[in-house]
Amino acid sequence: MGLQPETERLRAAACKEIADLTVRIAREAPSWGYSRIQGALANLGHRVARTTVAKILKQHGFDPAPQRGKRTPWSTFLKSHWECLAAADFFTVEVWGLRGLVTFYVLIVMELSRPVQKLIRRRIVGCSATYARGKCSSSQPPDG
Repeated sequence: MGLQPETERLRAAACKEIADLTVRIAREAPSWGYSRIQGALANLGHRVARTTVAKILKQHGFDPAPQRGKRTPWSTFLKSHWECLAAADFFTVEVWGLRGLVTFYVLIVMELSRPVQKLIRRRIVGCSATYARGKCSSSQPPDG
């Protein structure tokens, strides 16, 4: 009788460890099904049934493997692609010059992986001008 609470405490700790491992594996390998996760747990020395894996994942809000791989949350997508994401903006600037109203079309690209507090690396990808009388490139004035 004296060992029963200790045994239950150890069992609860083991169940928590298995549940944590199961959730971690499901997060890191979203395309893996219950059987494959069960096999990974067996490789780590934990013998659990396939239905136990299914129950644990259901309790933690995971869909079955086919839906898990198809519905990636936006936050997960951003975290996994953050190093190669960029923001682009296209805008116009109208300026009165000696030759009249000039509209500059500007395309700018910014890297998002840099912290906001530091200088954000920006690149002006393209810029062209259109005069009120006609079109021309920014380096050549209009004829006339």
